[in-house]
Amino acid sequence: MVNTVVMKMTNTAELIRITRKRKEMYLSELSELTGVSTAFLNYVENDKKKSMNMELYRKICKALDISRSDFIKAIFDDLLAAIDEAWTQEV
Repeated sequence: MVNTVVMKMTNTAELIRITRKRKEMYLSELSELTGVSTAFLNYVENDKKKSMNMELYRKICKALDISRSDFIKAIFDDLLAAIDEAWTQEV
């Protein structure tokens, strides 16, 4: 039997949102810097985006000066949380 793990991007979303706010940057400004729509950025920051296009995330991280290691740590933390949640569910 194969179980599917649904991965929420909570830590990743929080990293992006908090970094943008610390820089006092509006979503519209981040959109201009990245070429990523404000709608997509809003989904990312509110953890509504479930699939990851790494090129778009790379652009966001570059515009916000988020290091690759900080971004990977956030993704890893999200993955660990998803695995932990799936592991503890009754079969």
